[in-house]
Amino acid sequence: NLKAGTQAGSSGLHRQLVTAKSIVDDLTVQVREMSLALRPTLLDDMGLYPALDWLFERHTKETGQRIVFTHSELADQRFNPAVETAIFRIIQEILIDVVDAQLKDHDPMMTIPNQIESMLSVRVWHQDNRLHFAFQDQDSTSGLTQALGDDNISNLYSLQERAILLGGKLVMQTEADQRSFVTAFFPLDQPGDR
Repeated sequence: NLKAGTQAGSSGLHRQLVTAKSIVDDLTVQVREMSLALRPTLLDDMGLYPALDWLFERHTKETGQRIVFTHSELADQRFNPAVETAIFRIIQEILIDVVDAQLKDHDPMMTIPNQIESMLSVRVWHQDNRLHFAFQDQDSTSGLTQALGDDNISNLYSLQERAILLGGKLVMQTEADQRSFVTAFFPLDQPGDR
């Protein structure tokens, strides 16, 4: 028991045990953060809308990048857990790629949080027994165009594959004005709907 070992013994051993306990405590916090970032329990407990709302608030707090989130037919509804998870993870991956693109194109002294001054919009809606989302940049400096670039092609294919595996479709496009968007739909008549 590390705690008991830190209270007794020689001073050298005592310091080592205190250091070990500190490392274990730090690792525990990191594992909890990673687990939360990968799949928040909010997604399982409350559904897609609260989980996305939490994700966007956290993203804005950590990066400064604002996200306009609109939805219809979403609040207080639960959908196929596999579809909810896929949409959450795809949007989460896109946000991670956007931040990576922003950091790659800026001064190496730029640090997060609160230094990305651009805006994204995400719309999620339920229509015709499908769950749809549209992810769009509001200006060409958001990082979405860079995130959808050739440097990131293998990750983009994995996002499309995730949609296809659930009978859906994901489309990524960059317009002539360098504004980009990602749209997707997922059928809700698959087994596992709630």
